[in-house]
Amino acid sequence: GLGDVYKRQGNYIVNFRTAPGLSSPIIKAYPVGTEITVQQVGDVWCKAEIDGVTGYVSRYFFQAVK
Repeated sequence: GLGDVYKRQGNYIVNFRTAPGLSSPIIKAYPVGTEITVQQVGDVWCKAEIDGVTGYVSRYFFQAVK
């Protein structure tokens, strides 16, 4: 489904990473409000696609589009 990155805990950007984990390389930092396509939801990290690129984003930073 589609997800929408949103502001949480004062952060205005979300890091899109090559793999789950804070030590993983950052593909790109996206602004809050970026629409993402969620492919797989985990406990902490979600596999997602943004602009045709697959990577991982913390699930704390998005909410599902109803």
